[in-house]
Amino acid sequence: MNNRLDTTTERKDILARYKNLLQLCKPFLTADDLKIIRNATDLILEIYKDERDNQGQPYVFFPLGVASIVVEEIGLATTSIVCTLLYKPVQQGKLSLASVEEKFGKQTATIIGDLNRITETSRNYHSLQSDNLRKFLLSLASDVRVLLIQIAIRLYKLRNIELFPVNSRERMALEATYLFSPLAHRLGLYNMKGELDDLAMKITQPTTYLSIHKKLEDTQHLRSEFVNNFIKPIEQSLHDAKLKFETKWRTKRVHSIYRKMKAQQVEFEEVMDTFAIRIILESKPKNEKSDCWRAYSLITDVYPPNPKRLRDWISIPKSSGYESLHTTVMSPIGRWVEIQIRTRRMDDIAEKGFAAHWKYKGESSEEQLDKLLTSFREVLEDNNTSAIDVLDTFKMNAYSEDVFVFTPKGDLVKLPKGATVLDFAFEIHSEVGAKCVGAKVNKRVVPLRQELKNGDQIELNLSKNQKPKQDWLSFVVTAKAKARIKKELNEIRLKQAEEGKATVKRKFRNWKIHYNDTLINQIIKHFKYKTAIDFYHDVAHEHIDLLTIKQFIQQPLKSNEEEKVLQQPERQQAQQKSDLILFENKDFEGLNYRMARCCTPAEGDTIVGFVTLSGEVSIHRKNCNNAIRMSERYGYREIQVRWHSSVESFQEEIRIQGSDRVGIMSDISSEFHKDLKISLRSINLEAKGKNFEGILKVLIEDPEHLDVLLSRINKIPGVSKAGVSR
Repeated sequence: MNNRLDTTTERKDILARYKNLLQLCKPFLTADDLKIIRNATDLILEIYKDERDNQGQPYVFFPLGVASIVVEEIGLATTSIVCTLLYKPVQQGKLSLASVEEKFGKQTATIIGDLNRITETSRNYHSLQSDNLRKFLLSLASDVRVLLIQIAIRLYKLRNIELFPVNSRERMALEATYLFSPLAHRLGLYNMKGELDDLAMKITQPTTYLSIHKKLEDTQHLRSEFVNNFIKPIEQSLHDAKLKFETKWRTKRVHSIYRKMKAQQVEFEEVMDTFAIRIILESKPKNEKSDCWRAYSLITDVYPPNPKRLRDWISIPKSSGYESLHTTVMSPIGRWVEIQIRTRRMDDIAEKGFAAHWKYKGESSEEQLDKLLTSFREVLEDNNTSAIDVLDTFKMNAYSEDVFVFTPKGDLVKLPKGATVLDFAFEIHSEVGAKCVGAKVNKRVVPLRQELKNGDQIELNLSKNQKPKQDWLSFVVTAKAKARIKKELNEIRLKQAEEGKATVKRKFRNWKIHYNDTLINQIIKHFKYKTAIDFYHDVAHEHIDLLTIKQFIQQPLKSNEEEKVLQQPERQQAQQKSDLILFENKDFEGLNYRMARCCTPAEGDTIVGFVTLSGEVSIHRKNCNNAIRMSERYGYREIQVRWHSSVESFQEEIRIQGSDRVGIMSDISSEFHKDLKISLRSINLEAKGKNFEGILKVLIEDPEHLDVLLSRINKIPGVSKAGVSR
């Protein structure tokens, strides 16, 4: 410390500030640390030996003051101190980054470079509320210490606002409000966040600030009297339980009260919670949670709690590391009071953020602090962000899963880490992603699967002939891209399946085979397809030989009844029961029809018919929800139908059991095609190993016919029991 100073007083003052800084560093200070800090201090003393601030004080007060905040209130160590001392001369061109790297290492030079990039960016932006500014600031910071130091710089400036020109003060206050206060909150620096808000408000809204501040001073004695009376029974209860604790209370900050006034649209006098009470327990680590809940139980025995306002951040701490148990209780005078219950360790972390984390981890060197900082990977937790608090939705480069890239016009796009060019394309627009064939990243041609990095600028190449491909799903990471690709692929598949279906129908006509759903289901089952779409898709792509399908259809069948089910035209089957339904329009007579399963219309119900895509008629109850929707959407398919007979009939259920075999369903259904006045409404058989059981729903005109039917069914080989379900 041999640099020239103007006065002995100044020299002593600087020396005192320097010694205070070293005293704050004592928990981690080694001989090597001392040497590094001393060299950095000597360097700035030399650079600023002749410079004074607006108040005529030595300019070195500024870097030394910020360095003290960095250590005492944030808990950073040697590298951060050196960066704080040297970033300003580098910014002013009085010291080169190359020189810093040579003397103090690459990490220090990198952090200083980022510090100055952020300062320059925020200075050049017209709107501090710009989303792009907040996002880009975070993408610039390759090390979390960059942002922590920036918070310390803002706090020092606002504490010493008289040192700066009047016309720059509002800008500094806005930077604190919109950028650094929300960030300090998410990093657990709650005291610093509160002070930043208060100091900024003092500049931007001086009249309001002073009004609230004066009212707080005028009512301080009333709060003191109330709190002292309120906490006495709590303290007595905790003492009786032999808990060691300290009680704290403080008046809430001006800005906090102002926000409540605005949110609740009330005057100062109507704000209820203008103070906070804290119970701080002296507890061993293993007993912390149980002690907090024990204290909670004792407190709520004294005053009734509001269960809706219980906040448990000791079971699951906030991502910033905050731990505390909050409860709101009713005081004897009918006033709700919030009490925060926490241990000494929790309180230190809540007050000092990173500093306390470091302390309780037992770290004692810069290297160990680096490891601690790395462990703080997620500093943000809430996606429900406001315009002002947009920082909450972003995470820092090395501590997050996000990357920030740019469009050719400079618009910022946020993507998850590992995102590719194709993810970017779908983020811009779904149609853009579907037509993307390649891109240029930073003017260099790259493939669609190219992984993006922070700061990349992407120019997309599109083609109207491009279509999504199956392999795209293997290298996109965003949910939006995956969902859109799957949708496009599905639409393409459906279109190709329609082409395959048309091919099948055409071939069936050529082969003189009647096309029907029963036959298609047999083919699907035989060739082991999951769905008809899969089958038709393979037909379209010629993955299955149509001659193989023809051979399967024409092969000798195991029973005559199976052949009826497989090849008999549905129209013929329908004609065997055509006495049930009459079509109002004679042009529709002879069409195949079926009873809709959704509403199972019974004779006597008011009914309506709809022509299906396969050419048959689906019969619904008139009040069926599906019928109503189809009438609204496909009114042109609706036809008028009615029951053929007015003879009174009734519906019965027949429960049937037996041994499963090929053709048994056909044997059962054939009994309804005979001379009995009984209609089969539905048949539902379920195989269970070698056996089956099921239910037949039938419409009966003559009860005597039911006995005949049951007798016939019971005689069918394989049927062990058939009877009416009562």
